[in-house]
Amino acid sequence: MEDKISEMKDFDESFKKLKSFTAKLDAYQQFEVYRLSLIKLNGRISSIRDGIKSKIWDKKENTGQLLVLDQMFFLIQELIKEVIKNPEKVEFWTRIAVSLLKLEAFHRGKITFDELQDYISELSILTLRAESVPKNYNVIFELLEA
Repeated sequence: MEDKISEMKDFDESFKKLKSFTAKLDAYQQFEVYRLSLIKLNGRISSIRDGIKSKIWDKKENTGQLLVLDQMFFLIQELIKEVIKNPEKVEFWTRIAVSLLKLEAFHRGKITFDELQDYISELSILTLRAESVPKNYNVIFELLEA
């Protein structure tokens, strides 16, 4: 418990330093720092997804888990696109942070694969908007099922 409290204090210190640094910036400069950070994060996620895709067809790998992880990273990328378009929407920032924390929790064995899948299902519903769904949505799934 003491280790966790110590970690939380370290996080708190980091956020205080970040807040004091960004407080000296005007709104446009803050936006640029956040925008560049998101672009960098998106690039890292793209390279992770490329690595996942190269292993999906490897019979030694757990294809199901790789597909789910790829979906998680895809949804995070979609959230990043939304934040870049609408930086004032705090809920997008929160979803990105929680999603990254869920991935880390899964990586460290703190949550199960099933729990990660449940979170991804919730995130999918929140992230994918109705207008992004193709008009022939049902036809596509009918063809896939056939």
